[in-house]
Amino acid sequence: MKLDPFKLVDLSEGILQGVANTIVPRNSVYLGVNLVFDKKIGYALVRDGSEKIGDALTGSCNGVFNFLKTDGTSKLLSAFGTNIYSLETATWTSRTTIANSSVRFMTFADTVLALDGTNKKTSANGTAWVTTGGNLDVGNMPLGKYAINFMDRVYISGVSGNLDRLSFSSLYGVPDDGSISWTDDTAGYLDVDPEDGAGGIVGLGKVPGYMLIFKKRSLHRWDGKSLYPESLINIGTQSQESFTLARETIFFWNERGVYETNGGYPRKVSGRIQDIIDAVSSSHDVSAWSDSDKVYFTIGDIEIDGLSLKNCIISFNLETQTWELYSYRNDFTALGTYIDGTEKLVAGDDSGQTWILFSGSDDDGDDIGYHLQFQNLEIGHRSRIKDVAQIVVFSRYLRNGTLYGRSENKDFKTLGNIKENIQIINNDLSGRYLDFRISGTGKSEEELQGIELTELNINLSQEK
Repeated sequence: MKLDPFKLVDLSEGILQGVANTIVPRNSVYLGVNLVFDKKIGYALVRDGSEKIGDALTGSCNGVFNFLKTDGTSKLLSAFGTNIYSLETATWTSRTTIANSSVRFMTFADTVLALDGTNKKTSANGTAWVTTGGNLDVGNMPLGKYAINFMDRVYISGVSGNLDRLSFSSLYGVPDDGSISWTDDTAGYLDVDPEDGAGGIVGLGKVPGYMLIFKKRSLHRWDGKSLYPESLINIGTQSQESFTLARETIFFWNERGVYETNGGYPRKVSGRIQDIIDAVSSSHDVSAWSDSDKVYFTIGDIEIDGLSLKNCIISFNLETQTWELYSYRNDFTALGTYIDGTEKLVAGDDSGQTWILFSGSDDDGDDIGYHLQFQNLEIGHRSRIKDVAQIVVFSRYLRNGTLYGRSENKDFKTLGNIKENIQIINNDLSGRYLDFRISGTGKSEEELQGIELTELNINLSQEK
């Protein structure tokens, strides 16, 4: 029995997983790789590319940071191997030495601080670094790993031997104008639930009204006066790098998924991509970053529905509440911001290179590989066999794509190539339920608009 054509030409919901076929929205997809769904609502566009910034160094990136002073002076800093570099025009210049481990930066009192748990250094210009004196009294500062400014003080944690301890400086301007002290009577420390069995402090963040103190298995709050007696939630995060402030809330990674909190009880926001979350290795060191529109998390190599994807990043759109998945040829070990007229996402990789992400039309000359997998299709009755003889693929600028199909969770088979904006593909596919996937390589702005099953029949005999 012949059926009317079946269209899937609205992709505005982006990736949505873990929903029954009977109720999953038709304007969602099961998987999109290197595709963005918010640039032209309803279509999937190949993401923007990536461009190198600065010359090549050696080793893995241990940190990247934009030191922005109140007078508008901006300096991009990076830590590779045992050195901190500053970007001078297009060249990285070594400025000081540091341990070959995660380096955390912070700006306060027009001074940048670098901590690695072994070294503590500050700079007033990003070029000359000191280990004593300066606006942050670095010589007397506790030797920790994590730093944050909150309510006109600097807080330090991650000191070896006192992993539950949170040390704080004097108020800004005490005892000297424009600086802080670690020896003044107003400086001190507090111990954050050392008996809670949640591990030591792994990071410090803040939202309006609260400092958030992360441990591996718990989350605590400090409002400048009171350390609440009970943890906010009995799950935590990996590290200082695995959470980020976005607008007025913090998004943080946990092996269960991504959570959001504004100082209240966190809510899980990653349920729409749970299959992707479940594919992330528990040993991967996640890094997070945010801009005015999206939140990003590096999740490493994953395998999902037969696809092996390298060096993945997931992003969450703060407005549409939708998710996207990107894959790169480089393993990014640190994310940060670079302000050079406009705000950019920069990433340092494991082979001495720093990149501007979402810039240009390709990945440093290489086309961008993409995949789009539609939701599993029943088309009426799941028990009935559907025969598809013709599929039309709608796109724009796409010239190097392939349509794949499968029935009843068998292996995908090639149905035809996509060379035209409206590509008619004649190929037989039969099954009670069907999957379609489009894969290829291209440049940013290429559009995938949808498919239409134009020659479609139900096999009433239920015999293939």
